[in-house]
Amino acid sequence: METADGVSFRGIADEDLTITELTRLAPGQTLPVRYRPAVMDHYVALARDADPAHVQQLADEIASRKRT
Repeated sequence: METADGVSFRGIADEDLTITELTRLAPGQTLPVRYRPAVMDHYVALARDADPAHVQQLADEIASRKRT
């Protein structure tokens, strides 16, 4: 996982997805998550309420960093 600040870490998600969510997944797809940097237990939770436009903006920023 990579944060908007450019910090990379391994994240573990232990959540169930609905059948609808499963059918919408595609290979290589990324999902927004919430994490607790102060705890650093590596557990994350899906950010189902995240604004799609903001998620796309962050994904674009992360992708542009990887290209440079």
